[in-house]
Amino acid sequence: MYLLQQQLYFIIFIIIIQITSASWWSLGLPSFQLWSSTQKNQEPFCSSLTFLTAEQRYYCQTNSKIFSIISRSLRQAIEECQYQFRNQRWNCSIFNQSDVFGKLVLRSKFS
Repeated sequence: MYLLQQQLYFIIFIIIIQITSASWWSLGLPSFQLWSSTQKNQEPFCSSLTFLTAEQRYYCQTNSKIFSIISRSLRQAIEECQYQFRNQRWNCSIFNQSDVFGKLVLRSKFS
């Protein structure tokens, strides 16, 4: 049941995120990771994420575990991407980071 709920939230988020283009990649930036780890109250935290649509902010505010669920799902997507592109020049990494979402995924893992 929990896995089904997790998959449902991920699918909803991906559908909604199509509208915002690639802004969701901002979730993996080091400045966002550091800032998000210090937030206790979801409402101001979610409202401040200007790259999210109003509907995405609503989901963020109404479900405190949504970033944890999304980051786990994104971790799986990154691992699959790296596997599929393992013999290519680009293997799902950006800049000098080992992966796109870095500490956000690690932080959520222990939340």
